[in-house]
Amino acid sequence: MRLYTSIAKKTTPKEQLLIIDSEWNMLKLLYAVLSSNYDLTVKNSSLDAMHWLDNGNKPALIITEYQLPYIDGATFIKHLKHSGIHNSTPVIMLSDVGDLEKKMNNLPFNNGAFISKPFNPSKLISKIKSLINDCNAATA
Repeated sequence: MRLYTSIAKKTTPKEQLLIIDSEWNMLKLLYAVLSSNYDLTVKNSSLDAMHWLDNGNKPALIITEYQLPYIDGATFIKHLKHSGIHNSTPVIMLSDVGDLEKKMNNLPFNNGAFISKPFNPSKLISKIKSLINDCNAATA
């Protein structure tokens, strides 16, 4: 009789991402693209996202749309970066707004990226990994 021992794989917890977009189809797409590699929280307005963050949640990265109801993505980022708690959280701004980068020049956006819609999913994943790694290296 043979005895087999199994070595349990050590699983590292997935990084938490917060995704904010007012279009459910975009939220579904982002969920499909990212859910296998990340724990996702999706919100369809910046107010819902702020409430979630105010409850003590600290995502590794935030993906937000520029055109959001109530508070647009630019204003959301300004509040986020001036909060003190989330000022080092990397942010990816997704948008189909023309000249977005020019519009965003006045934001405190030293650890983030602008990605135009439609986007390449593999480039988005690569940018997410890069920003999270940079943030982790800066805090280590």
